[in-house]
Amino acid sequence: MKYIKLIIILLVIGGALAVIITLVTKGRVETKVKIVDNDSRGETIIKRIQDNIESAPNSSFCTSEYGKILNSINLFFAEQPSNQATYTLMLQGAYCRKFVQQANFVFDGNKWEDKKIEIIRKELKKCKSFFPDDEDLKSIKNVLDQYDSLKKYDNNVRKACNKKPLCLDSVQGHLFLYQLDDWDVSTTKELLKSIPSGS
Repeated sequence: MKYIKLIIILLVIGGALAVIITLVTKGRVETKVKIVDNDSRGETIIKRIQDNIESAPNSSFCTSEYGKILNSINLFFAEQPSNQATYTLMLQGAYCRKFVQQANFVFDGNKWEDKKIEIIRKELKKCKSFFPDDEDLKSIKNVLDQYDSLKKYDNNVRKACNKKPLCLDSVQGHLFLYQLDDWDVSTTKELLKSIPSGS
């Protein structure tokens, strides 16, 4: 009878030890897998930045790709603030470099669509919040400021011309010179004065 009790006690102890060993081993494996998984996630983020941001065409903006990658970074590294910050900064740098190229592509075009100009305004604000002293971003801001001044002036001229064909044709022709970097406000004002009031 004593032997049976002893065997039962040994079996219970042995079973408990087996469970403990299994849990410890499982914990180590899970930790190891988690580390490998984090590495692969980092590689995935880098590849997505390269494929969807750095290699994106200059002819279209990649604002949605930026948002998707940022969401992935926040999800993957929610419990690792240092990794989260590193990959976020990497994404911001790549995105803003590409944004400069895409904005300049629009500026180099013959027609500036209002929709694209509004995207540039919005994304410029975002990039300047990341890199406030960046010279390329300042250049884009200067272009937008000049564009706004020209558009305001053009609107004022159109009101002054009151839809008179000769007046509008002359102004539009002179505004074309602005694109050639020869535009001068005072010259245009003199031109308007020389147009007969009934034109």
